[in-house]
Order: sequence, then C-alpha cells, then structure tokens
Amino acid sequence: MAQREIIREIAEAGNDCVIVGRDADVILRDRQPFRIFVCADLSSRIARCLRYEEKNDPENRMTEKEIRRNILRIDRNRRRTREILTGLSAADGSGFDLTLNAGPWEMEKLSEAVAEFSERWFAK
Repeated sequence: MAQREIIREIAEAGNDCVIVGRDADVILRDRQPFRIFVCADLSSRIARCLRYEEKNDPENRMTEKEIRRNILRIDRNRRRTREILTGLSAADGSGFDLTLNAGPWEMEKLSEAVAEFSERWFAK
C-alpha cells in the first residue's frame, strides 16, 4: 500500500519519470501511462546475471545454479503479487503498449531504442 501511495504521489507531482515494475501500469491506469513489458528467455537472463557476477570478488559470486533459483523465485513472487494486487495474470500482455524481448540486446542499446520509441509515442 505504501508503494502505491508513493507512485501516486510521484504521478501527481507531474514530473516525468520511469517506474519499473510495482504494478504501476495498473496503479496509474487513469493517467494513461506508456506501459512497457520487458521479457527475456531464461538462458539470456542467466547469462546476463553471470556477466554481472564477474564484477564481484570470486568468493562473493553466485553460481549459475543459485542465479537460476533466484530468477525463478523472483518470477514466481512477481506473478503472485501481480495476480493478488491486480487480479490480472502476469501472462496477460494486453495491458502493455510495448512488449520487448531483451534477450539478445545489450541494456544500453535497448535503453536507447526504448527512449527513441517513447519520444515517438508521446509525439503522436
């Protein structure tokens, strides 16, 4: 409930912002936000996490098995939360304006593409 209130306060302040997750698409439905769903296949997600883990000290790195387990746990929790709070299935993509498969993309390039698409979206 606190997250919902904070998201509403941010929207009411009138500043441009990006809210990742938190079911903001549903919370801000009346404001008609630009809603993006980003997904990727499990192997791409694991590979991306492993690249980030390389930056950690070797004794603090997660194994591929640990990363897989964490991803699946987080996905399960996100699905449950979305279904409980919104009554919508996490698999229902009809609530989004744009769905992206981030698997083959580097995040910097994907961010640039989304920014360009967003500019065109809001110019319409």
